Amino acid sequence: MAKSYNVIFGLTADPIHKGHEQAIINGVSYLRTLEAQIDRFILIPVYKPHLISGKNKPIAQFEQRVKMCEIVANRLSKQLGCQIEVSQVEKRLAQTTGNRNFSINTLRYLNLKNSLFMVSADHFKGRWPKFRQWYKWRELLSVSGLLINQRPQHKINLSFIKQLKTINPDIFISQSKKQINISSSEIRNNLNSKNILNVISEDIYPLVVPLYSNPD
Repeated sequence: MAKSYNVIFGLTADPIHKGHEQAIINGVSYLRTLEAQIDRFILIPVYKPHLISGKNKPIAQFEQRVKMCEIVANRLSKQLGCQIEVSQVEKRLAQTTGNRNFSINTLRYLNLKNSLFMVSADHFKGRWPKFRQWYKWRELLSVSGLLINQRPQHKINLSFIKQLKTINPDIFISQSKKQINISSSEIRNNLNSKNILNVISEDIYPLVVPLYSNPD
């Protein structure tokens, strides 16, 4: 009997772009190659991101980022024949607790069976992968598996993945799929590029240009 999963994808979405969309498409496609069923694919815009070196706080307001995610979720649901939805759970948690929110808090709040937390490959590369620095990362693996999205030029530390599988065997690498190497910051810095529609979908473009051309 095919196993069913709930996929959880946290993203800043400032803005959401075709790289994010391709990650969703790749994740759905990969799980289907395993003959796995997808009960829910949940996009979770980050409410207040934990800023790392070189990153600034989002330009777009949380509600604006949610709206962009909802547009993509509705379109890809029809395209992929899969229930893709958007959750504002991180805002609810932040407002309820008054504390900084971490992925483990989100996963525990959702409390979904057979969940897979979708994470970019850059957290699993190198001798000392960044995932080891995540807040309560071992506890996170006790409540959710991982669906790792392979990205260009990010070689995953497979020995580390093998170690993680001793904690939770439901760790998968969505690889050998089409990849789009783009970041939200690159898009914000190149809004006037003639090739902007190569990295932003047409239904997102009308929101992106005025939003980031006049961020105030």
